[in-house]
Amino acid sequence: MTRGLTIEVRKYFIEKAGNSPEEYEDAADSDRNDSGQRRVVAVADGAAEAFEARLWAEALVSTFVGEPPAMDSVDGLLAWLERPVQIWRAGIDWENLRYYHEEKARRGSFAAFLGAVFTIPGPDQAGDPLPRGEVARYAAVAVGDSCLFHVRDGALKTHFPVKKASDFGTTPLLLSTSMTHNRVVLGPTILPPGYVRPGDRLFLATDALSAWFLGLVEAGERPWEDLEGLSSDGFAELVIQLRKEGLLRNDDCTLLVLRVKGGSSRGLGHKPPRITFSSRRAAPPRGERE
Repeated sequence: MTRGLTIEVRKYFIEKAGNSPEEYEDAADSDRNDSGQRRVVAVADGAAEAFEARLWAEALVSTFVGEPPAMDSVDGLLAWLERPVQIWRAGIDWENLRYYHEEKARRGSFAAFLGAVFTIPGPDQAGDPLPRGEVARYAAVAVGDSCLFHVRDGALKTHFPVKKASDFGTTPLLLSTSMTHNRVVLGPTILPPGYVRPGDRLFLATDALSAWFLGLVEAGERPWEDLEGLSSDGFAELVIQLRKEGLLRNDDCTLLVLRVKGGSSRGLGHKPPRITFSSRRAAPPRGERE
């Protein structure tokens, strides 16, 4: 990215205990362009009982990363959603559905979704200037209970869209392959513009991890320190351990860790990752650096 700024993205994921990797129904991705003035990330959590939920989660994420919507209106989001709906429908062999899948398929699929776009204003770019000290702005959209956590200087600066840990476990709003449904659920889903500077960390997580993370924040702890610097195996080990101790609901777990780098950084950027395990730590997942 320009002006010496990079946003490093690490992806981690592990399926629900007792399931095979083929039964994993989340999705996550980021664009792979480290130069230019944009970085795009997204996660989706397919609803377990929905038809072809993994296909729907993947369609949402791939479409957002490939061509994110203009996130300034509900109408713009609805127009953008038509493309992932088309991808999902095209991925189903409708003529050869088994009879016991037909009704489920007609109801469509559902997923929680979270996407964010980071932009760096160019030197000649018109528009509002960045606040002092900030190097990029971001916009995020979310439907459901996958969450974004923005950490700066050892403190949680912003979290979105779930406000408190006790809100997890209720029935979340979800994006659907039915546009009629989406017209009802899309509302206050867009986060007001956020800003980042070197040293910031952002975590995008599906619901089980988000509930664990926010619960620890409310208890005065710093769960991001458990997630900093993890290897793929380390993430999986953490998740497995948390499940064993009853601290993490058994579900597919997906995490994107974003690290803003460039120039000098303070606070969080200078803290070495913690590598020992405690009752709040994790287990060996699959992850990759992008």
